[in-house]
Amino acid sequence: MSTDDQWIGNLGHLALADAMLGALLIDMLTILAHARYPDQPGSVDLVATTKQAARELQKVLEADPALFGETAGPWLADVVAATDARNELLHAVALNQCDVCGAASRFMIPARATRSTDLTRPCRN
Repeated sequence: MSTDDQWIGNLGHLALADAMLGALLIDMLTILAHARYPDQPGSVDLVATTKQAARELQKVLEADPALFGETAGPWLADVVAATDARNELLHAVALNQCDVCGAASRFMIPARATRSTDLTRPCRN
């Protein structure tokens, strides 16, 4: 991260990638529900988070491990694990923020109020 624009752009790319991944997972659940798989038609939470949708697919995969192939289980586990890191970046609250340039020296993760994350951007003032 060499400039503020790149820093903000990278967060935007992360948010967009997460939204698309979440939509893909919800689409997979929707297809399974429309196919009435495994037995009963289910309802799909169309506003589920990426982590929630991945966990729902993990449940389906536990019941039928061959459904998506052998790589789906580890991939879904990686998706669930990655959402925690994504949350830390996207839901951070800037602390010690410069009123002039907006740079912050620390960020606090609201869900983990006892811990701050160093995502320091240098203040240019």
